[in-house]
Formats: sequence, structure tokens, C-alpha cells
Amino acid sequence: MHVQSSQFTHLQKQFENLIIGGFVGKKLPFGFVRETLTRTWRLKNNFIMKQYGETMYSFKFMSDDDRKQVLEMGSLHIASQLFILRPWKLFVEAEFNDLKTIPVWVVMKRFPLELWDDEGFGRVASTIGKPLFVDKLTESITITSYARVCVEIDTKCTYPDHATVVLDEQRTFKIPFEYNWKPKKCSRCNIYGHNNQGCPKQKLERKKKAGDRVWVQTGAMRQEEPCDGDQEHDNEEETTMNGVVSTLNVISCEVVEDLPST
Repeated sequence: MHVQSSQFTHLQKQFENLIIGGFVGKKLPFGFVRETLTRTWRLKNNFIMKQYGETMYSFKFMSDDDRKQVLEMGSLHIASQLFILRPWKLFVEAEFNDLKTIPVWVVMKRFPLELWDDEGFGRVASTIGKPLFVDKLTESITITSYARVCVEIDTKCTYPDHATVVLDEQRTFKIPFEYNWKPKKCSRCNIYGHNNQGCPKQKLERKKKAGDRVWVQTGAMRQEEPCDGDQEHDNEEETTMNGVVSTLNVISCEVVEDLPST
């Protein structure tokens, strides 16, 4: 089935100001996530949070300043789990399911004022990935010692430490880059979210070779079965709706109610 972006113009107008958030790994309860984000963001106005698809949340803000503030703060950890935030785009859910791209903030030092506009930011940021937007201080030229640009990187990103600008084929100067955060990446799965040491495929292969077996609640032994895709069952406690444990292979678990306030 082939579709064109132009077919979804009505959706782009309806959702273009939304921010979409999703966890890398286990999804946490709606109420807990909203309460944590309310304390963390400390916005001037309320925001509307809704379920978006099966695994994500959407956020609508009462003012553009609140929206920019949230984007500038970027992705964060909630209960030790990475919660990724990015502007809405067509078929964004597919990108969360197969995390091959991720937004990161880049500090560009000694950024020339001659390039201090959308075109200049875009050309320099393109040496890293896909330019998305700049922060409020950069946009308003409040601080000129550096520029802060949000860039969408893919798994091929090498995190260059500078960009070289050549003027009239005679003069050259460098714009140094700093990354506040470099997300975990698995070269085997070619996705973000975990590194090679934590790769679930690698863990599964090791267990198959070792012939590991696990105990279930009834006390009976069963051979461990391969899990679908990249889902990791090693440290997961599966429960039914009434709280009855169906699989016991728990090494550690988090109790949401006992988490400290952030």
C-alpha cells in the first residue's frame, strides 16, 4: 500500500502542536506518569495528556511557551526508565516501536553570528543529523556564546565533535559540538534503547546455549521459550488483572507507589 504525505494534511494541521512521549521498555501507569511530569515540568498552565496508540502518550499545551519549555527539557528518566519526547509527526508510533532515530540536544560553541538564523543552524546541524529546532535562548539571541540545537540522529550517527566552515575557499574555522546525552545504542539490533551488553537477543542466545530452565508458579519445570522480537522477559513479572502471578522469574521489580518524588 502506497500513501503520500499530502493525503494527511488535515491530520498535520490537527496534531502538529502535539508532543508525543513514550517509554523505552515497560510502559508505566498513566496517573503516575502525569503526576511525575507535572512535578518535573512545573509549567505555568495545565496540559492535556491522552493515550496515543497502544504504547504512547500525547501532550497538548495551553501556550506555545509551555510547549517549547518541555521540548527544551527533552527526554527524561521516570522510575529509571527512559521516556522519550518528540514533536508529533506522521506515523510517529512506528518510530517508537522501532527506535532507529532519537532527538538529542547539541551545544554548538563559538557559533558565528553570521550564521545565526534558521538556514545557518540547519546547515551546521545537518553534519550531525536532521535539524529540528533551537531553544528559546538561541532563538531570541539572548546568549551568543553558543547555540543549542535539537537534532534527530539515527543509529549511524558518529557524534562528530565539530563542524568545519570554509569561507571563500581560503579561511576555515571550527564550530565545536558538545552532547549532554548520548543514548544507548545496540549495533546488533541497530536500534536505540539498550547497548550491546544489554541486548535481549544476545541474552537469549546465551541462555539457549546454557540450556537454562525456569520455575513457574505451579513448581513445575518448563523449557524457556524464545521471546518475540526484542521483548525481554528475563526480569519481567507478568500478572493477570486480578494480581495472580503467572510467571515467576523475577530478579528485581519496581513498586511505583514507593518511588521517591522527583
